[in-house]
Amino acid sequence: MKLLDPTSWLEETRHRFENGTPINKLMEAYAHYYHSTITGSSPTTKDYDHVNLILADADKVGLKEEVEMTAQNYLNEEPGMGMITAYTYAYNDWVK
Repeated sequence: MKLLDPTSWLEETRHRFENGTPINKLMEAYAHYYHSTITGSSPTTKDYDHVNLILADADKVGLKEEVEMTAQNYLNEEPGMGMITAYTYAYNDWVK
């Protein structure tokens, strides 16, 4: 299966999202697609819980969006990088 860039993916999946869908929902959906395409498996509930904890902590200092965007960049630049690893690196870049 060919990995689509975010713009192409959004064009193909536009019918799944209503106008005004929050950007974090789109980013999460793309992250799920990306991870499942690269690894051949979907992230687990435990993975999402871990990411949510990272984002909640980043939100406490007002850096949630920055962490999300940086994590997406890591995932785009490093095929095969785990979702938790990308979010941990992004958190460390911005918060620590």
